[in-house]
Amino acid sequence: MQVEIIIDNYIKYLKNIRNLSQKTLISYQKDILEFYNFLIDKNIDFFSMQQDIALDYVKFLNKKNLSKSTISRKISSQRGFIKYCRKHNILSNDIFSSISQRKGERKLPTFLSEDEIVTLLSIEITDFNSLRNKVLYSLLYDTGMRISEALNLSVRDIDLNKNNFVIFGKGNKERIVFFTDRTKNLLNKYIKEKTKIQIDNQIREKSIRDKLFVTNLGKPLSISSVESIFDKQRVDFGWQKNFSPHVLRHTYATHLLNNGASIRMVQQMLGHSSLATTQIYTHVSQKKMRDVYLKSHPHGRK
Repeated sequence: MQVEIIIDNYIKYLKNIRNLSQKTLISYQKDILEFYNFLIDKNIDFFSMQQDIALDYVKFLNKKNLSKSTISRKISSQRGFIKYCRKHNILSNDIFSSISQRKGERKLPTFLSEDEIVTLLSIEITDFNSLRNKVLYSLLYDTGMRISEALNLSVRDIDLNKNNFVIFGKGNKERIVFFTDRTKNLLNKYIKEKTKIQIDNQIREKSIRDKLFVTNLGKPLSISSVESIFDKQRVDFGWQKNFSPHVLRHTYATHLLNNGASIRMVQQMLGHSSLATTQIYTHVSQKKMRDVYLKSHPHGRK
């Protein structure tokens, strides 16, 4: 079997079985193809690789002056691919087993203040696009969901009576998320307008009509369109900090912790498989912890 076909099958496995996002799939595919091209340049057969080639590859990455986290990610991509190949009897040994991964410095997440959230959720509704954008902002902040999860939502997924819905996230993990009455009212208004637009544009395909987030022509909203929406909003507000769907996810977690939620609860709400992934948000609770200390400690009270 050609290596290109094996790589393609692996990416399909990650998509269909592991349910990874399109952005993650592209990243994995790029990393694996880079390693394969490295083998071709070295005139090394993929099916008879030895462990010394893994060390050569790490040296190759180091010479490119990549960050520790990028090198770690690229090695991790190869580990997953080779594990898949071994499981399917394509390769017999794990050439990266002796390579230790260096943990890079984790960047602290960017998040919005509560005042900035108030500003964001107070944008004026002037047309369908501004209504949709406000619904998107409000829903992402209320639920902490990933943008890929939001764009996959169907209208029928949402229970407007219970103010919740079920998400099937990474690895097809199921979790329930909740939204406020503010978002519920916006959703009611938005769904009516969305339906009207799709009727006016004669969109009959059920899979398209079911999509929650659509363009002003009634077609499914793309990730590139979302990026443009967030970029324009940031410029309109004059914000210097980064503003993206993931920033709203960071903000959701940060505000929950600052207001007393346990880290275990936040882990479940975000759909993280590991508590270590969630713990990066604990830095933002420093101020909250200090306030509690000053109020609770005998020598802290004034």
